Amino acid sequence: MTTFTIPELAVLVWLTSALVMVAYAASRGNDRASWLWVLGDVSAMAMLLFFWLRPEMPLLVSVAGTNLFGLMQPALHIAALCTLFGAPLRHRGAIVIVVGVTLGNTILSQTGIDPAWRALAMFLGIAVLYLPAVRLFSSMSASTAAPMMLYIGATIAQIGLAFSLIAVALTANEGITQITPVGQGLHFFSSSIIALAINMAFLWLAVARQSDVHAEVQRQVAAELLAAKSMAEEALHAKSVFVASMRHAFRTPLNAVVGFNGLLAMDAGGPLSPVQRDWTRHVDRSANHLLGIIDDVLDLAGLDPVSIRRNRQPVHLAPLLENAAAGVRTEAEEAGVVVTVRCIATDVFAEPGRLAQAVTSLLRNAIGLCRPGDRIHLLAAASCTPDHVRIAVCDTGQGIPLERQPKLFEPFRHVTRSEADPHGSGLGLTLARKSIEAMGGSIAFASWPGEGSSFWMDLPVPAESRGAEAHPTPAVVLFDGLRSPSGNTTEGSIPRGALAAFAAGPAGLPDAVPG
Repeated sequence: MTTFTIPELAVLVWLTSALVMVAYAASRGNDRASWLWVLGDVSAMAMLLFFWLRPEMPLLVSVAGTNLFGLMQPALHIAALCTLFGAPLRHRGAIVIVVGVTLGNTILSQTGIDPAWRALAMFLGIAVLYLPAVRLFSSMSASTAAPMMLYIGATIAQIGLAFSLIAVALTANEGITQITPVGQGLHFFSSSIIALAINMAFLWLAVARQSDVHAEVQRQVAAELLAAKSMAEEALHAKSVFVASMRHAFRTPLNAVVGFNGLLAMDAGGPLSPVQRDWTRHVDRSANHLLGIIDDVLDLAGLDPVSIRRNRQPVHLAPLLENAAAGVRTEAEEAGVVVTVRCIATDVFAEPGRLAQAVTSLLRNAIGLCRPGDRIHLLAAASCTPDHVRIAVCDTGQGIPLERQPKLFEPFRHVTRSEADPHGSGLGLTLARKSIEAMGGSIAFASWPGEGSSFWMDLPVPAESRGAEAHPTPAVVLFDGLRSPSGNTTEGSIPRGALAAFAAGPAGLPDAVPG
């Protein structure tokens, strides 16, 4: 069985600790502090090599190498610690000490001065090189205090151990027994154990420092998120104030225009000629159109999805749909269009005001697509999506041109007319889509030029109603009462859009286009 001497064991311990540090530095990639520390360990191993081989090499080389690499170790270790803690690194003083002590001891080696004095000068230089570590106390945290104390204690022990050996060597000629080879080996082994402790202290420091940096980054991110949230809330409040003030600022003069124009139309200022009366009708139409555009633009600018989600509540569908249909009935009658409502669903979970606005927008959009004599059906029933209700607006109008369908939900897009059309703002469908999506729903459509269109939106039901409407309503129940002008209730008299919206029609229908 192979046996090791004490110095060999010491070298093995030192090599093991150095290899551990190399492995750690390799795992850290481009971590500068770890590689500086490894270079310090390599310098210590080089010092041992020069010390070990000093009988076989010239005296000047042995002294110069031992001093140079012995002094580089603490210099590199302190540089590594400063890098680890982010402290300023002052390298000029360290270079002066390393070069000065190395040259001084190399020159002194040619004199008769006891080598122990040269060793004393070297370890005094090491002690001075460690002094910058005092500055690192201000960077310590609760997690790095313990490993830093271990590092300082082990460093003091290492320097003290070296001084004790030097003291024995200097006093040997005064009658004190010189240290034996076994004592030297034990001294060397103790020094290697202390070096291992110093390396472990650095590993502990690196891990603790990494934890501190991570925690600091998290605190900074949290602070930045909080600041960003505060700024967003302030911006949202400012936007709300701006929208409210702009609505008032725009509507006030326009209301005056509409009001005075109405007075003129009532002959309040005297009878009007037919041409003048026609002009007042144009003014009234244009002013109300402008009011609608302003309302839509400000609604889109002031739309707050967070507020819509927060204000959702169970909404009874039947009265809401009846009110929406009643609100556009005058427009429909003027266009020669019949609007019918069929609701066999109960409640949805939505923001009432925005839902009513979205339904009204779809109805007005359908009126714009219809010709005199066409019909519009406002339908509501359980959706094919579980725990959702589908609200559909189906018409028998002229349909949407194929080239306009892909961009239908973009702002300022009109369904049938040119982009310069004076009727409608082109924002109704955009507002409807954003509102429905903010309520947790979805919107889609299908259209057939010359045959009609269907727009539908799926909205969740309240939590307490989940499961009650999990299956789609049979088409025969939903379409009961939807009669064509001839009074028939056959499938052929049901608008194609209604069949598509509730998956009751023949195969081959085009896919729905999502909002």
